[in-house]
Amino acid sequence: MKVSHALFSRGSGLCGLVKRTWFVHGNSMGRIKVESVSDLARHKFLYQLKCRCGHTVTMTAAQLLERLRGKKVRPDLDTIAAHAKCDLCDRRGARWSLTLPPDAGSVPVGVDPIAWVTARDDRERKRLIREARG
Repeated sequence: MKVSHALFSRGSGLCGLVKRTWFVHGNSMGRIKVESVSDLARHKFLYQLKCRCGHTVTMTAAQLLERLRGKKVRPDLDTIAAHAKCDLCDRRGARWSLTLPPDAGSVPVGVDPIAWVTARDDRERKRLIREARG
């Protein structure tokens, strides 16, 4: 699948909001439009936030909803990224992108797919495999 994004301006005048929409080109004819958490969950993409300090967090739609519980933030991916606060530097605002989940065959049995994707290096992946084996 090919992932691309487009910018759409909302509102009128020069101070209108700019909304980023991701289109995913699948094998079939057509596009998948991803703008909200429900779109993210429906198509099983991973949401990735990257802070200006370089810290990156990757999560599923369920993990994202768990973090948003009790907060008054619209389930719009742009709004969530604007309100996101970095765990390391405490800055607000982040850039977001979509990543495809790993194939079922590429993740070892018993290992959390999100932890596998976000592992920093092979050493951490080997540690995940050891923990899964028990």
